[in-house]
Amino acid sequence: MCLRGMPDYDMPFEHDVFLCQLKLLEYKNFWPLPMYSHLYGIKGMLASAETIRTVASAFRTHDLPVSVVDPVMVSKSGAQLLPKNAVQALREELLKFTTVFTPNVPEAQVLLQDAGQTIADPRSLEDIIDMAKRIHALGPRYVLVKGGHMPLHKDPSDIRGEHGRQAVVNVLYGNDEITLIEMDYINTKNTHGTGCSLASAIACNLASGQDVPVAVRKASRYVAAAIKTSSDLGRGSGPINHFHSTYSLPFAPGDFVEYLLNRSDVKGVWGDYTEHEFVNRLADGTLPIDAFKYFLIQDYLFLIQFARANALASYKGKAMSDIARSADILNHTRQEIALHIRCCEEFGISENEISSYQEHQGRPR
Repeated sequence: MCLRGMPDYDMPFEHDVFLCQLKLLEYKNFWPLPMYSHLYGIKGMLASAETIRTVASAFRTHDLPVSVVDPVMVSKSGAQLLPKNAVQALREELLKFTTVFTPNVPEAQVLLQDAGQTIADPRSLEDIIDMAKRIHALGPRYVLVKGGHMPLHKDPSDIRGEHGRQAVVNVLYGNDEITLIEMDYINTKNTHGTGCSLASAIACNLASGQDVPVAVRKASRYVAAAIKTSSDLGRGSGPINHFHSTYSLPFAPGDFVEYLLNRSDVKGVWGDYTEHEFVNRLADGTLPIDAFKYFLIQDYLFLIQFARANALASYKGKAMSDIARSADILNHTRQEIALHIRCCEEFGISENEISSYQEHQGRPR
């Protein structure tokens, strides 16, 4: 369903026409849409309180399981587009039916001010996180505060001047979790359609069964790549490149590692290792010293077996290049073992003590 909210540059869409189109969908039994039973869409600006209430009523009547609402409140020049009563209707009647709400920083400020909250211009990433939490308290399941209006230094802790703009951070808050999606800042005028495209991409990802954090992260990467690969068209702000993903790669340029780590066949195994209690306690300084000593001993014993395996590989090799390669690995391993013994001695572990231990066989997953 495509409903244009602004058929004219200065004339909002007549509410009666909007209502007729919405009724037509109900008459045709398009709730849910028969071919795409998980996909619902209203495209265009909800430009009046009356239209917003109509959409909220439709959400309530049809008990839609998933919805993405992208508010169009503030123009690029900073002018407020929605009248105050429309902002109030959005806050009071539509947010409670919203799965993902996607304001930019100026729109988030307008909404919080309408709720009677004092909100200063954000100066740091923590300020944006605070805005997301405050808006979440107004009703939506998830809030995505888009950081495109507030590029940060790579810290990322504070806003800098033009030369310090290095990163854009989208902040997602919901289910008591904060997700930070950091992207490189791209200095370009070709950003026409970024908000609409991001909301649409999130909706499509949700319709395909992805959970909200994954859907939002993938959509953010999609739009970032669309900005990065855009072309200059005409004299004004050009459009982003929606077709970059048709080039066959299943991930945005520069995001291969993130793509791998979000694969279902990688994510669990990766987490088992990188989020293991040993790693976490080593990082925060709470690992018992005896546990670390045991790790050093087992690591030494692993290096011995690794050296034996490469010595055997050298023996089994038929080509001189293969024999030499395994011999090189063996030589480097010998140097690493010498360093390891010195490290163990610093913790009061002698080489004889190490040799008295047996290799731990681990536990099968």
